[in-house]
Amino acid sequence: MGNPALLWSRKLSNITPVYYKVSKLNKGIVRKVTKEKPDFVFFMKPVNIKPRTLKKIKKMGSKIFSWYPDDIFYKPNASTYFYKSIPLYNCHFTTKSFNISEVLEREARQAKFLSHAVDTQIHHPIKLGKNAYAKIGSWNISEDAKGIYSVLNYINYGN
Repeated sequence: MGNPALLWSRKLSNITPVYYKVSKLNKGIVRKVTKEKPDFVFFMKPVNIKPRTLKKIKKMGSKIFSWYPDDIFYKPNASTYFYKSIPLYNCHFTTKSFNISEVLEREARQAKFLSHAVDTQIHHPIKLGKNAYAKIGSWNISEDAKGIYSVLNYINYGN
């Protein structure tokens, strides 16, 4: 019946988050797909993608795929939009092997295991000096803020 620890964890967190500005995001995606006419659209953890948006994309002829790096059925990691959209994707890719059967039980067309990947030319151990430290982000906090702003601007306005 599954991993008892996983089931217990899911019961403790029975809250699905609510996301804001989702309509604006979805309209922007439809606008971009209409303009670009891609063969497929690959969504990474598509918690904010509405079923209506996916139907419009499919109607334009694009195939749609989702890649989910977290436990799909741990509610704080997902959304009602995603759960309602499961049957609409051409294929779901997950890094959690136990999610494959769960997604298929919810009428997914296909589900495949796709593990995390590493480019060993970039990601490899390095020797650090005695006083070495690491920082996530850029060296300049205002540059971090500009980067976040430009991502949000692209999502909201498509430019």
